[in-house]
Amino acid sequence: MSIHQAWKGRLIFLPCLLAFLPGVDFALPKQVLAQQANDSATDVWSGVWSAEGTIFTIKLTNSNNVLNIEPLESLGFDWQTHDGVITGNLGTIIIEFQGATATLGIELLSTTTAMVKLNTCLPEYQVTCLLAKGREARFIKLP
Repeated sequence: MSIHQAWKGRLIFLPCLLAFLPGVDFALPKQVLAQQANDSATDVWSGVWSAEGTIFTIKLTNSNNVLNIEPLESLGFDWQTHDGVITGNLGTIIIEFQGATATLGIELLSTTTAMVKLNTCLPEYQVTCLLAKGREARFIKLP
């Protein structure tokens, strides 16, 4: 069984991926990280990021604190994203999948680690929203 087949039954929506990832270690004080995230010479947001423990991979691009997400390996899921907003070490992005609209919060924990969590998902009664509720995922920036 391929990894894609193994995950396909479990991952109904990007935020559902959040359920399968371990805890977080903080590598930098938040004040230092926020300064680095705001420093135009140091773009810690842009790059290729992978959900820890999976092959789910995205490319982030930061342009004047507007975050663009491009799926590189989406595990076969077809989802759309809108430009996000970055404020220091925090970001917000809206994702649409099979009639559900989710707002995800992103916290940059270090220059190579971020946590993504579901802020809202509508309509709340939809299966994808119910499964994603209370989930979070750790993303690692690839070299």
